[in-house]
This record gives sequence, structure tokens and C-alpha cells, in this order.
Amino acid sequence: MPDAAALGRMYGPACANAGGADASVEDPQAPEEVLDECILGMGAVLAGQVQEPRSLVAGVPAKVVRALTRAALILQGFRVV
Repeated sequence: MPDAAALGRMYGPACANAGGADASVEDPQAPEEVLDECILGMGAVLAGQVQEPRSLVAGVPAKVVRALTRAALILQGFRVV
């Protein structure tokens, strides 16, 4: 959870101390987890973690559409080892 100063910058001064000392409230702007070498489609809404590396993720809610080949990753500019 961000500190009061960070909350003030993100949401304005009125929200800086609104949460009190309750650290169990999650940050609504915290990003969900996407694994390495994934491509996230434009407008996709993540509702959880993407469990498969090297995959194309799209949709609302976002889900894995297909696995990405080595060639597809190279074409997108990833440095594939």
C-alpha cells in the first residue's frame, strides 16, 4: 500500500489520509501481473495473473489467446535468447 504522500499525489490531497492505518486495502491502480515476453492486446482488461509466458493476451476480461512462437517475439522486438 502506498504511503500518504504517494496517495496524495495519485488521488489528490483529500485521499491522502482517507484510508487511515488500514493496510489491508489494496491500491486500485496497482497493475496485475503479466509474465515475461507476453503481448497484451489494446483495450484488454486484466482480472488476474497471466500464468503462461510467451503468450498473446487479449479480451475483456483478458485471457491467453495463443502461445507466441520465437519468430513472432523477434518480429515484435523482443530479444529472444
